[in-house]
Amino acid sequence: MALWTHERGFHSQHWMNLLARSNLELYQGERQRAWARVDGTWDRMARSGLLRLQQTRLEALWLRGRTALAATEDDDSEALLARASKDAAALRTQGAPWSLALAEHLSAGVALAQGRTSDAQDALVRSVDAADAHELCLLREVYALRLGMLEGNPARMADARRWMDRQGVVDVAALVQVIGAGLRWPPAT
Repeated sequence: MALWTHERGFHSQHWMNLLARSNLELYQGERQRAWARVDGTWDRMARSGLLRLQQTRLEALWLRGRTALAATEDDDSEALLARASKDAAALRTQGAPWSLALAEHLSAGVALAQGRTSDAQDALVRSVDAADAHELCLLREVYALRLGMLEGNPARMADARRWMDRQGVVDVAALVQVIGAGLRWPPAT
């Protein structure tokens, strides 16, 4: 990244760096740091024009929403919940059917942060269904695992864990801390 100075703009290399570092920080439990990185970079990324690309825009909205929700686990900020809600709404309007899974993930996280467990379960059902319909298998199983926990459904949880085992997932807790950021995972996942 030293060769790609920030003074010369914001390029796809900067986006990939932002995505990788933010996910790494989520993995390491550095939720506030991940949020600060995304939030502090957003305007520069928006000015670059990279968000005109639908794939980048969808992933960036999901990343911003996930890091905002994850940060609320340390600081129950209404502003962060509002940011995640806006990102969920934006994901619903993008014309990419698979982005519904991402939007519902963020909606579930907001509902969980606000203590609306039933709404969170409904959003996670929609997340699982959308991820399944668009063959987003890893997302489907992460959402199914969290849904199973909320429902008290050990069979759903076991199915998700078996799928992850077959894929070679070694540390489920670490995986869900990144992919399922903001879904308020219990300590023992």
